[in-house]
This record gives sequence, structure tokens and C-alpha cells, in this order.
Amino acid sequence: MRYLLINIIILICTSLVSAQETEIQDDNIFKSLQKNNIHLGKVKIYQDQSLEALVVNHIKINERQNGFMGYRVQVFFGSGGEAKKKALEIKSKITSKYPDIEAHIIYDTPNFKLRLGDFRVKNDAYKFKKELEDEYPSAFIVEDMIDFPKLN
Repeated sequence: MRYLLINIIILICTSLVSAQETEIQDDNIFKSLQKNNIHLGKVKIYQDQSLEALVVNHIKINERQNGFMGYRVQVFFGSGGEAKKKALEIKSKITSKYPDIEAHIIYDTPNFKLRLGDFRVKNDAYKFKKELEDEYPSAFIVEDMIDFPKLN
């Protein structure tokens, strides 16, 4: 029940904040909502102080992340002296064929992994995997922290 209440409060707060056209000066969303705004009125929030601390902490954690959870297609996994060289060769080959797809070499001791794409939806990753199946039959989809989309 408490988690449902937290989610509802977060949803309401984000909706109200996104509706505002003025920039919030305060880091604390609850304090900014309770300020008297001529155009939007004033919101009075009755809550436990630990809830406010939890939401503020959640916002700070999300601001530090460099991406969000999504999907990638892993086409290579290997260890040893030649693994990095092999991963770089495959990356070069794939990026020349698919220039719009990001290729990520990940070193997870002692293994090198080559993962492709930054797909928000698993179905998009699956479509790309199907394109690669003939050349990379062992490719598979992994859930991974993906990069934010590039803005033009």
C-alpha cells in the first residue's frame, strides 16, 4: 500500500512539474510544489518526512545514471589474448554494415563482450537480431543499461 502511495505521489508530482513552464529553482520537488504560484495555485502535502527523503534520494540517484535499462544484442563473448582483437574486428565489420547501430565492447574480467544497439523495446532488439542471424547465429538479446538517445 505504501509503495502504491509513493508511486501515485511521484506520478502526480511529475505531472504537475511538467505542466509548469517555469523552471524549478529548488532541488526538493515537494517544497517547489508548496510554493504559492499565481497561475497554478498552491499545493498542500501531508506526508511522512521519510517519504520526502526517499523521493529526493531517488531523484538524485537517477540524475547520476548515464542511461536506463533497455536491450542490446550480444554477438561476441570471449577471453584470452586474442579476444579483444577479435571483438574489435567484429565491431569494425558490423559498424561499417550498420553505421546507425552503436557497438559497445565491454570488458568483464576476464571476458570481452560485443553488444550492439541501444533498444528501448525488446521487440526492436529481436528484429535486429533476426537481421544478424545468418552471420552471427549465436547472437542473443541481453538486458543492459543503454545510452540516452542522441538529440539532434
